[in-house]
Amino acid sequence: MNKAQYTALLGSYQKARLGEQADNAGSVRFEILVPPTAPIVPVWPLRTALLAGIWTAALMAGAGAAYGLQRLRPVVSSLPALKELASFPVLGAVGIAFPSQQRVLFRRNVWRFSAAALVLVAAFGVALALNRWGVRLNIQALKIWGQA
Repeated sequence: MNKAQYTALLGSYQKARLGEQADNAGSVRFEILVPPTAPIVPVWPLRTALLAGIWTAALMAGAGAAYGLQRLRPVVSSLPALKELASFPVLGAVGIAFPSQQRVLFRRNVWRFSAAALVLVAAFGVALALNRWGVRLNIQALKIWGQA
């Protein structure tokens, strides 16, 4: 143990002597011309653009999924469309049994869709606000926040 400590101490002493010799000789001179700086704002990725791109991609994926489901299971809304889809002549059509209830159901569905769209836009706004304030949401941060 003493030998290892002696060797380390001897190495430190030799480095110190070498530094003194370089200072005395003037051969080595260090000057800081421009102090290093780092921007406060991250350079990359542009988080606002990234969040907007992800939000737009999610909306497009949802629209694509809805279109694909409509193509797999088409909804017929008129007699000519039914004739075209079935390739047979249409002999008759049955109307809605309770049109007032259907109107109420349609309005309720429109309100639900509007509320869901509003919540989606509000969530995007909250995500942008948190990003601007510097809050980073990740699994570890959520675990710590849950414990506090």
